[in-house]
Amino acid sequence: YQRRVRGCDAIVIQGMEAGGQRSHFVVSEYDAGGDERLSNFVLIPQVAKSLTVPIIAAGGIMGGEAIVASLALGASGVMMGTAFLTADESGASMEFKNRIIENENKPTIITRLFTGRPVRTLPNRYFDHMKKIEESVPHFPIQHNITLPIMRAAEKYEKEQGREVRVLYAGQGYFFL
Repeated sequence: YQRRVRGCDAIVIQGMEAGGQRSHFVVSEYDAGGDERLSNFVLIPQVAKSLTVPIIAAGGIMGGEAIVASLALGASGVMMGTAFLTADESGASMEFKNRIIENENKPTIITRLFTGRPVRTLPNRYFDHMKKIEESVPHFPIQHNITLPIMRAAEKYEKEQGREVRVLYAGQGYFFL
């Protein structure tokens, strides 16, 4: 690892719990599952023992307990995303904020349907209708270019109808918010 971090002030590592775009482009890593996707509880101490630069942990960190745990495992800091979706300052739509706040403890999913790259998201109508063809979805950027007009139309529909139909990026544990 040391050769790869020369000149870096810090390294951000992303556990499998992270919402949104995955931190890799190699789709075989997503398809393989298993050891290819490490949780922060495994990843942080493993990387901390190997590096001398500060580590910033990202992925599924929703509150104080997860921050303390990350620091105890060897991280120097954390990067949080989903935890701030419901803040007044967030640009997320009210429908998305409400879906996070009034959650139904539904698990997040990892899918390539939206962009051709693996993303962690809450399931939505698009996913429900398209999941049966996921294996045949082209890789990024082809799928992204195919779905871009659909996502733009979904944004317009959402504004007019007040219903969330766009991709809903969220990390695991969003229901702890």
